[in-house]
Formats: sequence, C-alpha cells, structure tokens
Amino acid sequence: MFLIASIGMASFDWINSSLESLGRVQEHHSRQQAVRNVLAFMETVNPMEKPRGYTEMGAYTIEWEANLAMPEKDGVGHPAGISLYRLGLYDTHVRIASNKKQIAEFDLRRTGYRQVREFQINF
Repeated sequence: MFLIASIGMASFDWINSSLESLGRVQEHHSRQQAVRNVLAFMETVNPMEKPRGYTEMGAYTIEWEANLAMPEKDGVGHPAGISLYRLGLYDTHVRIASNKKQIAEFDLRRTGYRQVREFQINF
C-alpha cells in the first residue's frame, strides 16, 4: 500500500510540474506571437505623423509613444538636391496589453517622414 501511494504521489507531482511547464511555454508562445504581430503593425505607423497612439488588435491593445531621437532633416533627392520629404529618427516605446494586463513592452527606433515639397518638372 505504501509503495503504491509513493508511486502515485511521485506521478502526481511529475504530472503537475509538466502541466505548469506546458502553461508557461504556451504563455511565452502567445506573448511572442503578439509581439510579432505588433511589430508588423508598427511598420505601418509613421512616427512623425502619429507620434503617440492607441489601437485594438483582436484581443490585444497596443499603445505607443515616439520621441524624436535626432533633429529632423531634409531628405536627399536623386541624383542630387533636396528630396520631397523631411525625415526624423524616432525612439518609440510600445506596450501590449490583453484583458487590461500588460503582457509585453519594447522599444523601436524608426524613421518618420513627411512630404513638405511638391514634385516639379523643369524643362
């Protein structure tokens, strides 16, 4: 009887720790998937036009704030001269939450742009 109880207790402890590990792995995988999706979304955000924002993406809410890291500059046109755009380098802090609980946060360095000139053809 003692031997069966000991084996049962050891088996229960092993199954319990395996289930806890599985839960942690699933949580980590979900967090990584959310971060990848948010990174893809942040590629569409121009920090010069929208330096801070909040949006919902399925079960997640995304909040970001961008601050100018280097002064804005005129872009360089091809083959020479000033381009149609003004550029700036931004440090962006991103937070991801699910059910009002923060699940991840990270920083990005992104280029912002704004068209400030019109295209002109000189003959």
